[in-house]
Amino acid sequence: MLHQSFFVNIVISSFNVIIFLFLGEINNLISVVKAHFSMYANLSSLLQKRRAIKASSVAPNTTGRYNGNLLWAYYFKGVKKFSKLNQRLFS
Repeated sequence: MLHQSFFVNIVISSFNVIIFLFLGEINNLISVVKAHFSMYANLSSLLQKRRAIKASSVAPNTTGRYNGNLLWAYYFKGVKKFSKLNQRLFS
């Protein structure tokens, strides 16, 4: 997920640079370029913080989670009460 968001950030920033270049908004262009370089400069510390947070996080409690589709059950199967849901689909 991190790699996807990083890539999306790079692409959006690149589009912004091109747009600001064509519009002649040099101050905005410089700000985006500075933010870009700042992100690269702080990438190692950001990754270290991310690893620390990931290591200290606990697995979510999934007890009682319904693994089916509630919308499908309600609208297409006509299940109107929570107690009438398929009990095998609960974890």
